[in-house]
Amino acid sequence: MVAGLSRTWWSRPGLEVRGGRLVVAGRDAEDVATTSGTPAYVYDLTRIEEQASALRDALAGAGLRGVVRLALKAQREPDVLGFLRERCPWVGLDVCSPGEVAWGLRYGWRADEISYTGTNLSERDLDAILGAGVHLNLDLLTQLDRVGRRAPGASVGLRVNPRVGASWNGGTSTLYTGERPTKFGVFEGKLSDAVAICAKHGLTIDTVHVHVGDGYLSDGLPVFAETMRRVADMTRKLRDLGCPIREVNTGGGLGVPQRSGDAPLDLALWAAIAAEHLGPLDVAVATEPGDFLVKESARCRGLPSRRRRARTSGDPERQHQRGRRPVRGRSSPARNQRGRRRGVARGRQLQRQPVLGALPPPTRLGHVLRRSPVIPELPVGHPWFAARDAGDGITRLIEPYVDPFLESNVWHVAGTERDLVVDTANGIGPLLPAVDALSEGRPVIAIATHSHFDHVGGLHEFVDRRGHPADADMMSDPTGLRLLREAFPDWLVEDYVWYGSPLPDVVALTAVPAAGFDIAGWTTPPTEPTAFVDEGDAIDLGDRSVVVLHTPGHTAGSICLLDDANGTVFTGDAIYVDARLGWEDPEA
Repeated sequence: MVAGLSRTWWSRPGLEVRGGRLVVAGRDAEDVATTSGTPAYVYDLTRIEEQASALRDALAGAGLRGVVRLALKAQREPDVLGFLRERCPWVGLDVCSPGEVAWGLRYGWRADEISYTGTNLSERDLDAILGAGVHLNLDLLTQLDRVGRRAPGASVGLRVNPRVGASWNGGTSTLYTGERPTKFGVFEGKLSDAVAICAKHGLTIDTVHVHVGDGYLSDGLPVFAETMRRVADMTRKLRDLGCPIREVNTGGGLGVPQRSGDAPLDLALWAAIAAEHLGPLDVAVATEPGDFLVKESARCRGLPSRRRRARTSGDPERQHQRGRRPVRGRSSPARNQRGRRRGVARGRQLQRQPVLGALPPPTRLGHVLRRSPVIPELPVGHPWFAARDAGDGITRLIEPYVDPFLESNVWHVAGTERDLVVDTANGIGPLLPAVDALSEGRPVIAIATHSHFDHVGGLHEFVDRRGHPADADMMSDPTGLRLLREAFPDWLVEDYVWYGSPLPDVVALTAVPAAGFDIAGWTTPPTEPTAFVDEGDAIDLGDRSVVVLHTPGHTAGSICLLDDANGTVFTGDAIYVDARLGWEDPEA
């Protein structure tokens, strides 16, 4: 650290600027790159040891019986795991696939040191995991039944969903926990059902697991506290139902600073919150982070064509890409600047750096040094909606310039006195001009079958806009679509993968609705319904009437619309043709 300069947000033990040079674990970053070849991807294993020890000490300092596990999906390099096994033998593993189970056993962990938490297991995976003898945490009632039939009398954990979770920006929900139901855990109202299934097979629930957060820092600790309060209540309920709970596993999600203004997570306060709510239960309190343990340990270094001194202030990207605190080197191929493959010699031992490892394939460099995408110039698509006659006075409207996976049907139903629009697509381009061309001056009622972004995007354009009251909050604050691939939320990426649909390369459009359209800044417009509909309501269009059917499941307020006289039902996403029944709220 240069005298007179305050510590920047990214600096930490082992990553500092000294005398105008970036230093990783006592070694000049440029020297690391020069001796190892570039690109060099190096791990500072001392940092992993420091983080693991800090977690253990924080839990112990709060009076808890702490258990620390590494989320193997965050780091599975053999040299790194070997170091961790040697220097931190008290660190276990969190795994989420049969392959990770085998990997952990291969590199020195015993089965009783491995905790498996996964979801939607295939029959083959389930058999492989049970055969390995590791502890399972299960998050679906059907999984409890399947495990019970295969391994009656076993002890298992139950992953719960407290409907709240701490996220990196101080939010109150994550991909894993929140008011929106997910596949990651059993709700409190289903605990008795879970216990009943276990009793049928002689299973013992001895662990409560929760995926509490995603990259949260100190500003997320109030949410973490509420999560722990709810988890403690659920643990007491399970005990009242006869479950001998011995461990509460708080999952991972502990974050590290990643941008200017971020401060390290206050571990003492984090542990004190856990102790306040879980301490009275007299259970082991486990944590299984990935990012917190290993994210600050790795760095990719590319040697520039001209040498330059490291900057001592400002954005560190050009500085701390110069290397990382070295670790014990393992011989592995690397590329020098001319592209010739060469071996990396073992690095000599220095103070604070147990290891230097270079992991070369240059194809991985793009994953480390991500650049903002170049947004292509797209033509204007006009008209934005294409119309297809569906018969019986019904017209289908689609957005032909939107990625096919994001397309959503809009249905225009013509009546003699008024028209009906069922769903309104994404709202990227204007829907009303297409509807006006069909309605011929008749008033229009727009109804959303549910509140997802691809069905309510254009609802705000209509004077008479309706939906079910159970979805009203989501309409006014939708989980918005973003058009740049890099801005897609994790759940949307998961949906693409689930259905086997290719993700767009850069942007989810082939055209824009107007010149000057802001691709990067656009998101789903919010709306407020002007009226609500519910089971049995009839929408009179003059010569035809459409009846509302409340069909919760996909969302709590999902509806279908039945035109009985013409033999037509508009299902929204309650039923997919040639695909699965769509549901997101199993308690609805």
